Amino acid sequence: AVTLEAAIIKAHGAGVYVDGAAAVPVARVHAGEAVGEGQVLEHHRHPGAAVGEAASSGVAPPVEVRAGVAAIGQRRAHDAAHALEQAGLMLRLGYQFHWRNRGYRDFDDYLDNFSSRKRKKVRRERRYVREQDIELRVVHGHQASDEQLRVMSEFYRTTFEKKWGYPTLNLAFFRDLATSMGEQLVFFIAYQQRTIVAGAICLRSDDTLYGRHWGCYQDYHSLHFEACFYQGIEFCIERGIEKFDPGTQGEHKLMRGFEPVRSASFHWIADRRFRSAIQQFLEHEKRGVDDYHEVAESYLPFRKDGA
Repeated sequence: AVTLEAAIIKAHGAGVYVDGAAAVPVARVHAGEAVGEGQVLEHHRHPGAAVGEAASSGVAPPVEVRAGVAAIGQRRAHDAAHALEQAGLMLRLGYQFHWRNRGYRDFDDYLDNFSSRKRKKVRRERRYVREQDIELRVVHGHQASDEQLRVMSEFYRTTFEKKWGYPTLNLAFFRDLATSMGEQLVFFIAYQQRTIVAGAICLRSDDTLYGRHWGCYQDYHSLHFEACFYQGIEFCIERGIEKFDPGTQGEHKLMRGFEPVRSASFHWIADRRFRSAIQQFLEHEKRGVDDYHEVAESYLPFRKDGA
């Protein structure tokens, strides 16, 4: 099947092919958070200049320059954005939804900041899980049994297949991850009568919990919210973790206290005709993204005075 994008490119006389791609299919994190400030890759010349030269000539940047671009992204966000745009890359803005720990004593203390109606809704969702005789357990990578790793790997695979995705990680990967990352790999595993029925896969740093994958054998009322959101929030509160990034997309996170956070990506387009058209689209899209923030915040559950 030919995609619409490919058809448009062919119609303008350009070839369609995949030159190559490199990615880590585990967790999407902001580069500025992935490494410490000042940990910048060294190159024989400034990577921004190299990208700028490539952009002006219409030639795709070589792999070493792409690595240099990644290095720029590891500096402070503002400096990185400026350097990348100066190098000829186009900025695209978007949103994610993050939870912030504001020194809550426990989950009830967190809910006390909600309006009455939305606080009751969260408590009702958590009660539904208990009424189905489901218990959630926190299991770190180094604590996980081989059965738990096998089931969580299966959840990961089947969820991708249900959504027509391609699961890139196998059981051997999860076994190695559990050994090499230890407490940085966090499972929230749901048991019903001693049988695993669902689970969420997370990664953590000293200050952030990253929610990434989830799966289940069948649908259970509100279990997705419990395993993917509420367990992670409790985990962060108990351990003093500052932020919970549960993954991309999902306005349903707003009413559970995940706040809209602006995200950015940078794109380099070789063909000048498409570069101009895409730049116009991104500028138009940016205005909509700016408006979105105010609208999204209006759906947050936090109470106003007297609510």
